[in-house]
Amino acid sequence: MANKNINISIALGMLAVIIAVAFRLFSEADLWFQMFSAILGVIITIIITNLLLNSQTNNDIERERNSEIFKEKLRIYQEFLQALYDVLKEEAVTPDEAMRLQFQTSYIAMHTSSENILQISKNVSNIVKMYSQCPSENGKKVIQDRELLLRNLFSIVEIFRKELYKDMKDFDRADIDKAIVNFDYVYDYFMSSCKIK
Repeated sequence: MANKNINISIALGMLAVIIAVAFRLFSEADLWFQMFSAILGVIITIIITNLLLNSQTNNDIERERNSEIFKEKLRIYQEFLQALYDVLKEEAVTPDEAMRLQFQTSYIAMHTSSENILQISKNVSNIVKMYSQCPSENGKKVIQDRELLLRNLFSIVEIFRKELYKDMKDFDRADIDKAIVNFDYVYDYFMSSCKIK
């Protein structure tokens, strides 16, 4: 197909030269100048088209790469939060669960700045310390300071949001405070309706 197009282009070019000479559109001296100008125009067009196609290809590759990285970051961040939940829902944090959290943190470290890893580790440490110090109620650990738990969780999620969406603004602290109050209300309602005190 490509050879056919090249052959047709050559034939049309030769036909144009023959017509130009036969109808004396250009003198013989002027014909060579016009042909050189046309060839130069074609070469410049090919170079510009090639540059544009390469740029477009590079942009497409970069866009696809960024899309894959975004999906991977989102998956890793969700798995981290799930791992944190799984660790905390147990009676006590075992060495195996602590190691799982460390490995989950290493996964997020591949896509997260070191200063954000430091912040996340502080929040996780606060949560685990708070959980491990809570008294047992009917054989189950109970978080006494649910507000502190939610503040640490929201802090982790806010860091993940910043890593995922670079131009997204920070959480509005007033909205977060209201959300924490709402969760406290839900928890208190559940505990009172289930007669758990």
